[in-house]
Amino acid sequence: MAGMVEDKVAIVTGAGRGIGRGIALLMAAEGARVVVCDIGASLEGAGTDIGPAQSVVAEIKQAGGEAIASTLSIAELANADKIVRAALDAFAPVKFVRADATTYRFDSAAFDLLFSRFGVMFFAEPARAFANLRTALKPSGRLAFACWRKFDENPWLQVPLYAALEHVPPLPRPGPEDPGPFSFASEQRVHRILADAGFQSAIFGARDYRAAILCYARTLDIHSLIVGMLSPPSVHSPGGGGGEDQRLARNAAKSFFSCSVKPMLKRWS
Repeated sequence: MAGMVEDKVAIVTGAGRGIGRGIALLMAAEGARVVVCDIGASLEGAGTDIGPAQSVVAEIKQAGGEAIASTLSIAELANADKIVRAALDAFAPVKFVRADATTYRFDSAAFDLLFSRFGVMFFAEPARAFANLRTALKPSGRLAFACWRKFDENPWLQVPLYAALEHVPPLPRPGPEDPGPFSFASEQRVHRILADAGFQSAIFGARDYRAAILCYARTLDIHSLIVGMLSPPSVHSPGGGGGEDQRLARNAAKSFFSCSVKPMLKRWS
């Protein structure tokens, strides 16, 4: 078993006594973090007692391991979910924070990996944001994110944009340093930003995918989504929900199906 369970979480049922206890102790000795599950019933099968599970937990901790106890019965399906949640809370806590990545004070050098999916292109001050994010990484930590390549390599967005432009004014053209979905299309710019933030050894990798986009929304809803996504807040559809709006929505939705999606995947250490 050497190495098989190291840094894993093991939930061992019936672990307060007998064979279950031996398995729990072995798992802990091999590096697993253990949830010792035992209702603590008497030899006649009656009652519950936290004592047996707690005794095994104490033994594991005394040997330098990590463990928690649970007296929930796995005879009830809902308890299985509670046991898993208890394991996650104890050994793999997940915290959701809504904050500005440019200014949020992260725990210093606390993480091995920083990952983003199509979000980092919208930083108003990208070098400053990445420098702040870098403070959260361990010295051996790694940054990986996905972002879009050039606009003309992404027909999934060209289709609705050109359809919408038949009915709304053209969008302002963003500057080379402005945030936006394609602001990281230039590898040279991304290299500069990451270098300014203190990252090294940039690796770029282009990936092309086929995407079948299925939409069950009404055509008018699709039109509102397209115009809202691609137009400045001050621009409104001149059609007012009439036949032209319906035509635009139908054409754009039809063209969406099975279009090519071409993001750029990038990794940095």
